[in-house]
Amino acid sequence: MRARTPCGDCQLCCQSTSVASLAPGEEQIYASEIHLGQLVIAKKTNGDCVYLNESGCSIHEDAPLACRKFDCAAMVKLKVRVGDEIYRRGKELLRQGHKPQLKKVAA
Repeated sequence: MRARTPCGDCQLCCQSTSVASLAPGEEQIYASEIHLGQLVIAKKTNGDCVYLNESGCSIHEDAPLACRKFDCAAMVKLKVRVGDEIYRRGKELLRQGHKPQLKKVAA
């Protein structure tokens, strides 16, 4: 199940300081690296996700669980610390009427 986030052309969660943690077993599927002791999706030298290309996410349909579940507006509502740009995007979506799913959803 994927979050119902209206991303449009936004790719902020795939860029720069954003970190997508991998669920157990996903390290065998996706390029990974250790970040602060946690297994995460590998990054390019510029900080972007290795799967982000000119067209967007090259693995969107088969993305890791963390990517499928991410909703920047939910992070704002739950007061979870995220980067400034992602926070602003989440606030914008809330102002536009996006209602994030705040309960935990099983994979």
